[in-house]
Amino acid sequence: MIDQDSINILGYNIYGGKEDDFSDGYSGVICTINPHSYIISLTDRNFSEALKNCDALLPDGTGIVLASRILAGRRIKRITGSDIHRILISYLDRTKGSCFYFGSGQHTLNKVKERLEIERPHVNAGFLSPPFKPSFTKEENLS
Repeated sequence: MIDQDSINILGYNIYGGKEDDFSDGYSGVICTINPHSYIISLTDRNFSEALKNCDALLPDGTGIVLASRILAGRRIKRITGSDIHRILISYLDRTKGSCFYFGSGQHTLNKVKERLEIERPHVNAGFLSPPFKPSFTKEENLS
């Protein structure tokens, strides 16, 4: 389903299907691309590789939607990061699933936790806000 609906735009396989395709859950790495992230990817090889190697790259920006129409002649729908979060968290609530929030500030993660407890009480969520550093050790990545 996901691979079949992808379209190559500007060197990236961007998902061109419907957001409803994710409503029964999804197991894989999902990234989003917008014009700003595309520009960053031109000079940041690691970021570019992350976008190219994710399992589903969503068109999070009207500029990407427009590029698909102009460069590939295909109309695709914009699916933002918040759209996919809403869809997947709804699925996890229905199925009593689990997720993990990594990064951001502790204050932000606390707000997410408070909201989930009210709006999606059946989701089992974990949270971690480590101090910023450019890379993590193998042990830190495993914990």
